[in-house]
Amino acid sequence: DKQQLRFILQQHIKTFDLSKVTQANTHIQHTINTGDSLPISSRLYPRIIEQRRELQDETQKMLQSNQICPSNSPWSSPVIIHKKRDGSIRFLVDYRGHCFYTKLDLKSGYFQLPMHETDKDKTAFITQDALWEFNVLPQGIMNGPPAFQRTMHNLLGYGRWDYVMVYLDDIFIFSRSFNEHTKHLNEILSILDKANFQVNPDKCCFAVQEIDFLSHTINEQFIKPNGNKITAIIDLPAPTTLKEANEFLGKINWYRKFIPD
Repeated sequence: DKQQLRFILQQHIKTFDLSKVTQANTHIQHTINTGDSLPISSRLYPRIIEQRRELQDETQKMLQSNQICPSNSPWSSPVIIHKKRDGSIRFLVDYRGHCFYTKLDLKSGYFQLPMHETDKDKTAFITQDALWEFNVLPQGIMNGPPAFQRTMHNLLGYGRWDYVMVYLDDIFIFSRSFNEHTKHLNEILSILDKANFQVNPDKCCFAVQEIDFLSHTINEQFIKPNGNKITAIIDLPAPTTLKEANEFLGKINWYRKFIPD
């Protein structure tokens, strides 16, 4: 079984090669409809020297990877740098009865989707060094998540609802047998390879019989809330204000189907 799985992964080794940043080969390019609005130009956010150095390093990486380019756009936005937050999931499909699971994580998924040439100037951002604009879909665009979700669904979702689920840059494959799973995995990797998408091997799980996905633990017998998430909720202090109560309800709302009536 392991040899069969290894053979499939070796066939698609290009998809897991992160040594060079690529853009997806898709007919969809992101557009930004601003109507008749005049360009908006914003000032820099104040930063200490260390933060400026971090921003400079990041822009240089994106420039070398062709994710951004120098800009003369009348539009500009300030930059916010923060760590990626996990969560914000409001739905779950019943995967019980399936025995093997694979989770694929696209490497910097948004940055693999090209921007339409006519809308690149609307993505312009300013740093202490220069004005830049994105060649790829930036994070923070209001219609970015639905556009990215639509792209991935069009690529992978049609006709495969019974063994693939796509949520933004997370791809979940579930099958009833190992042989069936290898066929499903090979098919999905072939599609990603053809579209020139890159997958981050460090965040992938292959052909396992229990898996954590979208804050839930899933296997053939059950779906249950992820233990770490439940611990975090249990450890929350008792709310003392309306705002704190609403925040608490928001956290437990994700698992409402597991709460007895």
